[in-house]
Amino acid sequence: RTYADQATVAFEQEFPDGLENTEVTTDSPHDQLITCFPSFKQTPAVDNVNVLSFWEVMSQAEMHHSLKEFRGGINGGSPLVLFDQQLNTLVISPLSNFKVGYISKPKVLGGDVGSGIQGNVKSIPKNFKHETIIHVGTGITKTVLEWGSILLKKGGKAPTTVESSDIAIKTLGYWTDNGAYYYYLTENTTNNYEETITKLKQNHAENGLPYRNYQFDSWWYYQGHKNAVKLWEPRKDIFPSGMYKMSEITDSPLILHNRWWSIDNEYQKKYKFAVEKDMALPLEQAFWDDLMSRSRLWGVNIYEQDWLITQTKGMKVTQDNVHVASNWLTQMGRAAAKYGMTIQYCMSLPMDLLQSTLIQAVTHTRVSHDYKSHTNSWEIGRSSLLAWAVGLFPFKDVMVTTTNQPGEKRYYTGPEKNPELQTIISALSNGPIGIGDKMGYHNKELIMSTCNNDGILLKSDRPALAIDRSYLAANVKKGEIWETSSTVDGLQWSYLLAVNISSDFDVKMTDFYGASDYKSKRLLVDLITKGYQWFEPETQSIKLPKNIETKDHVLPFKYYSLAPLLKNDIVLLGELSKKITVSKQRFRSIDVDQNGVRVTLITAPQEKVIVTFLAGEKLIQAGCAAPEDGDLVIYCEKNGEYTCGRQ
Repeated sequence: RTYADQATVAFEQEFPDGLENTEVTTDSPHDQLITCFPSFKQTPAVDNVNVLSFWEVMSQAEMHHSLKEFRGGINGGSPLVLFDQQLNTLVISPLSNFKVGYISKPKVLGGDVGSGIQGNVKSIPKNFKHETIIHVGTGITKTVLEWGSILLKKGGKAPTTVESSDIAIKTLGYWTDNGAYYYYLTENTTNNYEETITKLKQNHAENGLPYRNYQFDSWWYYQGHKNAVKLWEPRKDIFPSGMYKMSEITDSPLILHNRWWSIDNEYQKKYKFAVEKDMALPLEQAFWDDLMSRSRLWGVNIYEQDWLITQTKGMKVTQDNVHVASNWLTQMGRAAAKYGMTIQYCMSLPMDLLQSTLIQAVTHTRVSHDYKSHTNSWEIGRSSLLAWAVGLFPFKDVMVTTTNQPGEKRYYTGPEKNPELQTIISALSNGPIGIGDKMGYHNKELIMSTCNNDGILLKSDRPALAIDRSYLAANVKKGEIWETSSTVDGLQWSYLLAVNISSDFDVKMTDFYGASDYKSKRLLVDLITKGYQWFEPETQSIKLPKNIETKDHVLPFKYYSLAPLLKNDIVLLGELSKKITVSKQRFRSIDVDQNGVRVTLITAPQEKVIVTFLAGEKLIQAGCAAPEDGDLVIYCEKNGEYTCGRQ
């Protein structure tokens, strides 16, 4: 079927009588298809088409410059994004049955691309339907976001906003996952994390670090066969006083990690599980209701489901039945919503992100490899596109803010050489920010550059995404160029980050997706040096010089903002001490009159704020202390004078 109001076609396969004995018996059946509609014949005309797909763990973006190189099947390939040198773009993906519906190149098609049900499925029930969508447009970002909105609308899921999201999206967090200092490491010689977390919380309070949520990783629960989950309860040697006590000690909501289920798990005594050679899968809604309700009583707000790829690929039942894998995620999400919790996905396959369009409780997903096991885990500008398209905030993973973190013994690939860049990327991700420093070895200035004194994260309107022209091999052979923006009262500030690019590149205003206009004069601000110059979009470009990564792993980068010239010829540069200089979380309103600019700011009590303006050639740094209650108001006049007040 076609849609009159958009360039979209949906294809449907229907099986009124069902099918039996359908599984493929050749090698790699999970990459084959037992049904196929539509399929696409490859001709020489598409030999040089550009290909963007998303692949395997964390749904990483994968680029090819020929459809012949495309890989599909269980590991990814959906959505499949094709585009030419003019950025005419086509997106293909399943529109239903995301956990068993694949875009692939099955042997039966001789290397051509098809859409259908994966080859391990043993039977198709009566009246089963499977849908595929093709959406076309101009521009990679625009077309992929349009495609995602179609999936969300069909799934009945409202896109997640900052206002409707959870504490991980809204507030600063402290994390203990792989790459954090306290990942399987305590401050003592025992496993007692309760003592370590207690000292850690005291240290954070003494140093004015406003962490508003704490994440506990896989070290806290009981593990069984092959380190799978045996009992999702706090170990007595780790948290002797229990999990609720930890929510009291941290005085914060908790984020708790989980992984795949063990064949010797304690829950199968009460609930039905599918049990195979090395892992098990819960099959009942009642199990998830029990798990979520208990954890909610502990003070848990967010359930982190990690190792999604392992649970999916490691079992037969998740692949040979058309409903089991989707039921698993649906039941999980339903229980979380029932008890007022949300979910983060981690180690997801692309199919999991598509499945999330049916699950309101899933709000964010990891888009990077583990922080300390991959040196390129910061490269999230392309993988964030898929997450944001399907309504999820991307998460870059934990980070440390200083190079020196003495005493770390495990999972360590070397000191962090780029703490400021990691901070900028975390802020630009628009998702959670998780700090994992050793107590006493933090950079408070970097941490506070992401939030206000209450730990409220300062955000752009959306995640920073790779600019469309950077997908073309002729333009950027290596490195990342991202953009995003923030808007307050109809005024827009744009942000540009370029990291480790291997060729000179000129960025035009038209490279900024969703720019308010492409002609108006702006002030280009270097957010590292704080230098600035005028930028005329119609006649100028932002010139980015090539930078090659240095031998000591220090990544060269440029980070700019573009601030609008207001109607009274004043420029509001914003808070230059923050990575997002103007945000809705800080600026409640901006009022411009013929004599000056009035900004109303959301602050913590007595927080000191410096807002920078440019009036003529005069740079004004308006420093004010916030009131005990109410909003802080700063009025900057064209003559350079300013006043502080309260509203």
